[in-house]
Amino acid sequence: MSDYEDRALAVGRRIQRLRKTKHFTLDDLAAFTAELGHRVHPDSLSRIENGKRKIYIPDLLAIAEALEVPPGFLLALDTDPKVIFQVSLREDGTVAVWQDKGRPGDVVADLLRMMASGFDDNPRRVG
Repeated sequence: MSDYEDRALAVGRRIQRLRKTKHFTLDDLAAFTAELGHRVHPDSLSRIENGKRKIYIPDLLAIAEALEVPPGFLLALDTDPKVIFQVSLREDGTVAVWQDKGRPGDVVADLLRMMASGFDDNPRRVG
């Protein structure tokens, strides 16, 4: 397997892990992508998750939106344990999340903790 195939499989596994974390079936995810205007067939999703099919940009964008993550998150192949995340609330009410090198962190736990305590307008470091 080439390095590119390994990376494609890593992206597919990340999609699969997120899908399962959200308790979505392949059919659920396909339906969500269809609602967004770009249906990715369940068979295609399975093949992407298993590294058997290329992922095209429109597919990646629809899958990311359906999973409620930035497209770059699906492509982030940095496995550095010192990656942390910055989180801030934008003026329009959306949340911005971006990677920052530094101390280790668990973005999911930090986001859940912030959601439970409420967001404020100040960017803060989590992790």
